[in-house]
Amino acid sequence: MKKILLYTLLILTTLSACRKEDDPIFPKSADERLNEVLTSYSKQLTESQYGWKAMLFPQEGGYFFHFKFNDKNAVSMLSDVAASTTVQPNESTWRLKALQRPTLMFDTYSYLHLLADPDPDAYGGVRGKGFYSDFEFSFESVSPDTIRLTGNFNNSELILVKATKEEVDAYNAGKVADIMDATDEFIANTLFPYLKMPDGKKLAINFNINSKVFSLRYLDDKNEIQSITAAFLFTPKGIFLKTPIKYGNSQFQEVLWDATKQTYYVMLGTTRVDVESSDEAIIPLHLVIGSDYSAIVVVADPLPGQSPDFVDAHNQAIIDVKNTRYKLDLKNIFYLFDRKKKTMTMDARVFQGANQFQATYTFDWTIDANGVSTFVNTAVNGNGGLIVNEMLPLLLPLINDHFTFDFYNAGGTLLGGMYSQENPGFYFTGFLLQ
Repeated sequence: MKKILLYTLLILTTLSACRKEDDPIFPKSADERLNEVLTSYSKQLTESQYGWKAMLFPQEGGYFFHFKFNDKNAVSMLSDVAASTTVQPNESTWRLKALQRPTLMFDTYSYLHLLADPDPDAYGGVRGKGFYSDFEFSFESVSPDTIRLTGNFNNSELILVKATKEEVDAYNAGKVADIMDATDEFIANTLFPYLKMPDGKKLAINFNINSKVFSLRYLDDKNEIQSITAAFLFTPKGIFLKTPIKYGNSQFQEVLWDATKQTYYVMLGTTRVDVESSDEAIIPLHLVIGSDYSAIVVVADPLPGQSPDFVDAHNQAIIDVKNTRYKLDLKNIFYLFDRKKKTMTMDARVFQGANQFQATYTFDWTIDANGVSTFVNTAVNGNGGLIVNEMLPLLLPLINDHFTFDFYNAGGTLLGGMYSQENPGFYFTGFLLQ
């Protein structure tokens, strides 16, 4: 036994002595292997005949892109960032670079950069952050037809899928822009859209075009609101959801547009379910004000659904504000609701010539199970203090009365209304902001 062990040790020692210490484990260096990976990725990106359809999902919302990469490090793109960007190609330079992981970088300003631009004047978004999107992406996984990437700074998700000739023809024909226009018109003409599910439940639909979020809401057996949401992007067929919408045993990931019937529909398995319109709200306004809708905006001119008492009070405030020594013009008044913070802010926009100022009055806001709201004034900014006496015709009802909310159909335009419970003659409507 000892002889066998000794013999084995001699063999291992001999093999070890024969191997050079600098013999590589891999036949190629790390740099060589990395360059081969980058070359392979570059080849895959540029050799897709019809380019790549792309789905970009920042922290909120979703965006369609079509990329066509060439071997001169230029990429042409279309996007649903705006209707015009779906038909007007934009070009950027691109390159692959080895950072911590292989990275796809879009170098020059493009439609992608609009979403990441920290200046809100560029495309909106949060100052300093934009829409929390990216223009440098690390490779996560690669297959022949699909490439998944993650943004290096904001972790936005970018999915590239090989495009087909049919899809590219649809993009070039402006089909995405057509869908965007049709959606705007559908929202404007459909006051209370809903889907009737197999169990008979009506689920209220909301297309939030600003945040690119699709939602379904319904009241459960306890009369509590339940919400199912998903980010979306536009396609030539309708909208595509980041995650499937699931309700009971049903689910769907696309909401499809029927140009003939001028309506949206979903496919639940093999069953088509059309989006229908109701004359009454599926979900009462008091349950979604401060969430689905952020504000009720009263403009200078009277709107349908405003009581004579309110119109008189509003006109008196306009006259009194103008007659101050500051000679201000009272324009739009934003009643801003924040359900999480439980606040309502009355933000009056006043002008001195071309200069705009904000007179702001902040209230604590509580709303009971019956939808009755109470407002308690907690703060006034400097501009608000200068004209507080002149604004009393509009402020005192908020301070002294309780209010309910309701939708108001103004000939096809959906307004939001507030109604005093102590004074039935005082109520007003305004434009709803999402």
